[in-house]
Amino acid sequence: AGCDVCVHYGSSGNEAAQVVGEIAARGRKGVCLEADLGKPDAPGALRRSVAEVFGPIDILINNASYWPSPARLDAAHDLLSESVENWDYTLAVNARAPFFLIQEFAPTLGRDGKGIIINILDESISSPYLDRAAHTVSKWALEAVTALAARALAPSVRVVGIELGAILPGDGM
Repeated sequence: AGCDVCVHYGSSGNEAAQVVGEIAARGRKGVCLEADLGKPDAPGALRRSVAEVFGPIDILINNASYWPSPARLDAAHDLLSESVENWDYTLAVNARAPFFLIQEFAPTLGRDGKGIIINILDESISSPYLDRAAHTVSKWALEAVTALAARALAPSVRVVGIELGAILPGDGM
């Protein structure tokens, strides 16, 4: 749609490079930037890197999501077996990072009243994953971040959450 695109990735560098290749094939500029969104300094570092390449941006899509191994839906991450380490990292990537990415990018997003932030939610919002406690809570937190940002940044920045269905089906689904 005529956009230049920064593709952030955590560990999928080859896949991100393929997406940038597709962007280039459409005549637009694309760049890959790596960052571990589980680290507290990642949002600021990512914003600075994006600013070096593109300057201010118009659209921020918070699409990163942590889904721990094993990827099976029957893995032991339920209410009674969730670990502190998985809880902390999942909430860091799925809720804390989008909050602070919004904080980092919002000052320039609404410069012309056309800023957009899209937060990607999933079906755990309407149907909690009983076997993925931290993931479910993190997506509910992201829904709250979305509502807060929508009110705080209006009218210069539109903020929406998109609740998608199953994205990566687990074994046996």
